[in-house]
Amino acid sequence: MEWHSPLYFWLLLVLPLVAALFYRARQQRSQLQAYFQIPNAVQQAMTRRRLIKAVAVVLATGLIVLALARPRVGGAEREVEQRGLDLVVALDLSHSMLAEDVAPSRLARARNEVRRVLDQLAGDRVALVVFAGTGIVQVPLTTDYAAVRSVLGAVHPDDMPAPGTNLDGALQAARHALENAPAEQRPDVPPRARALLLLSDGDFRDTHVAQAAEQTRDIAVFTAGVGTPAGGRIPQYDDEGNRTGWMRSDTGAPITTQLHRDALQRLITSPGTYYELGPASGSLDSFVDDLRPLERSLIGMERFDAYYEWFVLPLALALGLLLIDTMLPVRLSAPSSSAPSDLPVRDT
Repeated sequence: MEWHSPLYFWLLLVLPLVAALFYRARQQRSQLQAYFQIPNAVQQAMTRRRLIKAVAVVLATGLIVLALARPRVGGAEREVEQRGLDLVVALDLSHSMLAEDVAPSRLARARNEVRRVLDQLAGDRVALVVFAGTGIVQVPLTTDYAAVRSVLGAVHPDDMPAPGTNLDGALQAARHALENAPAEQRPDVPPRARALLLLSDGDFRDTHVAQAAEQTRDIAVFTAGVGTPAGGRIPQYDDEGNRTGWMRSDTGAPITTQLHRDALQRLITSPGTYYELGPASGSLDSFVDDLRPLERSLIGMERFDAYYEWFVLPLALALGLLLIDTMLPVRLSAPSSSAPSDLPVRDT
């Protein structure tokens, strides 16, 4: 037997203090019983019951500490298959993603949804591609999801070298990330399934959409539209992050950017799905489940020690003792009116 959390044993130092408190209370009750001249037989019966309750509470406390320390036995070694696929997340960083028709902004909403996807993945390699006027591989394929989250929170449209929404550049960068994946440690491992999750408002050139099939061959494409068909204005900010106004066209009118869901739906390849992230609906909660039709390749075997947890036994005993403490009354039942009373009557 071994203990998963032996540091909890330090809590056993509390038991002598609990016992001392019970002993002190017993002394005080004895003095009160002597003052009120309670018969010895009644005192002894009440003392026995209080002793039983005190022992039950002290033992229950000790058993709860043992349960917290988690005793376990076994340690047999087991093997579990590790399977995974390669996923590229392509995030639109054009200035239209700063529109606030989806709170707090399209870009912030897309980031939050990608973070939730990363929380659900296990064993899959993920790459991050950002695109505006060109596509850039920000994070190559990796299982270090913390690194992906870190970069995801730092990218911004102002950091992109060219403005616009270049779908062709995004798809080229995604394919580059997939084709330049790190080599598997085992030569017998088959190629991983490939998937692309593209998050954008869909403001692409029609020619790029029509040519996308060549770039996405053998890749399952999933798209997420961020925004609303009604659209929203594009805010502008100064270097300190303060809003200075709205992005305007050559005529001076504020630019309104809409969600182009049709373009995003045309990019889907089987078994891909289109998701819409609107102001009050839509999410990527089902995305990881929607990846299941893609066969994840066997990438290795993980060995671990399997244990049988025994914390339930001391925990059940502790609950039983606490139940005894709850159900055992301290006071004796009052005698019936017809029975003679042994208690003394004080003259007034």
